[in-house]
Amino acid sequence: MLQTKNMGLIDRVVRGLIGATLLFMTAVFKGVLFAFALGGGLAVLVTAILGYDPFYEVLGISTRFDQDTPTGSM
Repeated sequence: MLQTKNMGLIDRVVRGLIGATLLFMTAVFKGVLFAFALGGGLAVLVTAILGYDPFYEVLGISTRFDQDTPTGSM
C-alpha cells in the first residue's frame, strides 16, 4: 500500500543524517545500546527514504511543501 509523502526535504535530510549516525554508532555500542542504535537508526532511515512518517499522519502533521499543501502545516 503506497502512502502519501508527508515529509519535506529538510526533514528527510535531517532524519537521514540521524539514522546514518545511529547506524554507525552500532560499531561502538554493545548490548542494549546496540539494539537501540540499530532499531532506531533503521526506523529513522527508512522513514527518511520513504518520505512518510505514520506518526505525522496520526497527528495530522505534514512538513512537505507542494501543490497539496501550499504553506505546509504543523
